[in-house]
Amino acid sequence: MTGPTEKSHLHSNFLGAIEVADLHRMDRNCVCSIVFTDIVRYSMQPADQQRKLKARLEGYLANAIQDVPEDERVMRDLGDGVAICFLGAPEAAMFAALALWQCLLTDAQEHQRPLRVRIGINLGAVKLVKDINGALNPLGDGMNDGARIMSFAAENQILASESFFKIVGRLNDDYKALFTLKGVERDKHVFEHIVYNLSPPGAEGGQISAAPASEPPSPVQPSPVPQGAPESPPESEARAGIRRIPLVLGGIALMVVIAAAGAWHFYWRPIPPVRPVNTTSATPGQIAMKQTETLGTSERKESLPPAELFTLENWIEFGWKRDGIGVTRQGGEFVLAPPILTSATVQFNVILLRGKRIEWVAGYRDKNNYDLFQADETSFTRVPIDNGKRGKPVKVSYQGKRDSYNTFVVRIAPRSIVNSMLRDQQWNPLDDWQPAKGVTSGQFGFHIPGKDQISLSDFRIVQN
Repeated sequence: MTGPTEKSHLHSNFLGAIEVADLHRMDRNCVCSIVFTDIVRYSMQPADQQRKLKARLEGYLANAIQDVPEDERVMRDLGDGVAICFLGAPEAAMFAALALWQCLLTDAQEHQRPLRVRIGINLGAVKLVKDINGALNPLGDGMNDGARIMSFAAENQILASESFFKIVGRLNDDYKALFTLKGVERDKHVFEHIVYNLSPPGAEGGQISAAPASEPPSPVQPSPVPQGAPESPPESEARAGIRRIPLVLGGIALMVVIAAAGAWHFYWRPIPPVRPVNTTSATPGQIAMKQTETLGTSERKESLPPAELFTLENWIEFGWKRDGIGVTRQGGEFVLAPPILTSATVQFNVILLRGKRIEWVAGYRDKNNYDLFQADETSFTRVPIDNGKRGKPVKVSYQGKRDSYNTFVVRIAPRSIVNSMLRDQQWNPLDDWQPAKGVTSGQFGFHIPGKDQISLSDFRIVQN
């Protein structure tokens, strides 16, 4: 048996190991609360209008989450919306969603074209992995279910999953009173979800019926904020965990004073610029080390992610269909992103739903000239196609996952194309190809023959 002295020694060593590992920065599995947001009819808007709508949503979210510590949240840009994982107190997700709802209420009174957003909250298992830029990227069933809960919501309505309601509703009776049962919803995979409306007192279903700014004011008015009033509660109130949500309905001011565990203060976690790897002289090991560099504290800035050439949301405009947090495509042969790439990084999470293998192409000029890459469960193959003639294939062994998402990154440079796969939380080079004549500029895309079907949960092209 272990004596008291030995137990104390072991406990001390264990705490020391935690401090060295710095659990807040390592990839891990966790159960967290997720708030999903989605701008309604975003893909139907012109690019300039998309930019304005997204900027307003990001501004409202920044305001809603400003009191949450940075190590208690992870943000993921979804193109037409944002997903935020709350790693600490689950009620933080509820507060953020209600604060966003209040901002949408004000927005509906101030803009000719009010912002319409669906909001969903879920509590579930999430895996946090580092992407190619070193930023944490949440994946897993918790994200998938959260996206489906959000898809059931009407414009400017908050819906919560049963798992979230059961946990938060038991923390405080005041919290529980904010939820009302909506019913059972069925998703496209025929899975049933019990969902709840989350709304402030007196608001039916949490929906906002907004009138344009040019029309007479609606009976629902946002509460006035006195000039010079502090934007956040004093530190003494924060330590006591008091959070106030002012709401005005029918001209009567309603105040919800809710006790929260601790003070929250959190920031936007940006996606830093991609650092190009010199694959001409680097060894595969050096490439992997460069690709797995983490983002230092000094590099963090409270700014929005840099503009990307093409993202997951853009595929909707090219015949892909939304499926939860991802998009799905069946057939179509060559399905290409428009940008002509000379030096870029492409990262994507993909699962094969039907077919023998996943196929993507780089340097595509026409159907007779492109570089083909294929991945099945056991091997990765590269085949250059030149003037309709297939070059000598190069095949390497690797271990893929048939029934779940695989994450790949393709680094395109003037003299090389490097394909890597995320495995055991590290980027493992599969193929470092350096054509004798260099890499020809062209499009990137997928080859989906016949009735083959693939789904993407993440996709981005970033200029090197």
